[in-house]
Amino acid sequence: TYGFPTSDAAEDSPASEVSDLLQTADGDIYVSYYAVDGGISRFDKALNLKKHYSYDGHPNGDAGENQLWNLFQDQEGIIWSPNQAGSILKLNPVTNKVALFKDSSLSGPINQIQQDEEKNIWVAHYRKGLLKVDALTKEIKTYNDFINPTLNSEKRVMCFLFDRDKIWVGTSLNGLQLFDKKSGKFIEGYQLDEKNGHSISNNKVLGIVAFNPDTLIIATLGGVNIFDKNKKTFTAIFSKDGLPNNLAQALVLDNNKNLWVAFSGGLSKIDILNNTITNYDETDGIIDKRFNNHFLKLNDGRLAIGAAR
Repeated sequence: TYGFPTSDAAEDSPASEVSDLLQTADGDIYVSYYAVDGGISRFDKALNLKKHYSYDGHPNGDAGENQLWNLFQDQEGIIWSPNQAGSILKLNPVTNKVALFKDSSLSGPINQIQQDEEKNIWVAHYRKGLLKVDALTKEIKTYNDFINPTLNSEKRVMCFLFDRDKIWVGTSLNGLQLFDKKSGKFIEGYQLDEKNGHSISNNKVLGIVAFNPDTLIIATLGGVNIFDKNKKTFTAIFSKDGLPNNLAQALVLDNNKNLWVAFSGGLSKIDILNNTITNYDETDGIIDKRFNNHFLKLNDGRLAIGAAR
């Protein structure tokens, strides 16, 4: 983690909460801000500010159009950034043009966007579930028929992870769900079972990474879970095991397969194989230990994450 520069060169970059980070093939780092009129800043790989972008297409626009949730770059190179106003900013980093994209099917808070190998775009939607934008027809389909839903009215998807022809989906109250791309249906669901010590430890899933082909690591608001895909069992790591708390917000694997986990009140490095935990806070140089956004692993192996300030 690191702070972005506060020199004169960065005066046009908002001094506010970073919502997401993205690095493009040329090494430039894009930063979105969850603040009214926050917009997107573009830095070089040495973290020198190059340009700040915001949408100002009409004089009386919604201030939330530049209050951004996250960043995604499609296979054509266009950067998408969903906003508080329910639309999506689209930035062309070659022409430096910013456009506003609106579609009622996508309107609302969006937590993650990714594109699969078939060029379909998948969306983790906070209100509607898992969405798919078809690569050919551009038709938008909604999938939210979760397995064993805990609340039928709750369709919130927080994150997802591609796994060949399947997608692991983290939800807000329905635990971990497995979606089959071929059938277009959810086929497995894993929720907290207090009578089962090998169930998932909490039903709110905020991050998923693959440790190896047979193992997932999952961030929940009830600790970090290691999921054996073959045995269908979970092993949880809690604050009693050495974590700063159980409110895991995001996770990432570094180049040495160390797991880094950001909490709402701390940062930890976990050596999964040796079962050791190292915690970090402001005394180690962290600007703010309140994390609530995704990690970005940079091309050179460094890790970045947005903090609350």
